[in-house]
Amino acid sequence: MRRAIIAGVSAAVFMTAGAIATAATNVDITIGKNKGISCGTGKRILEGKGYVNVQPRDCVNEIYVYTALRNGKKWWIEVRRRDGRVIDTMRR
Repeated sequence: MRRAIIAGVSAAVFMTAGAIATAATNVDITIGKNKGISCGTGKRILEGKGYVNVQPRDCVNEIYVYTALRNGKKWWIEVRRRDGRVIDTMRR
């Protein structure tokens, strides 16, 4: 009985955290089995973070690469395909 209650609370916390993350970025991230996000979804994630004129440069490997503008400066951004996390940014 105690394990069932703990499992139910854990599931509710997990589902709530996912809903908050999606609502915060206004991007619906649907991750398929072993596929991860699409190149277009990565672009929308970056636009949700304030980047404009986002251009995909390499969407073939595990790391997607984009160029974009933010605050009038050009950036080179790397996004992990598996979960859509921005893993590196470099000013150009």
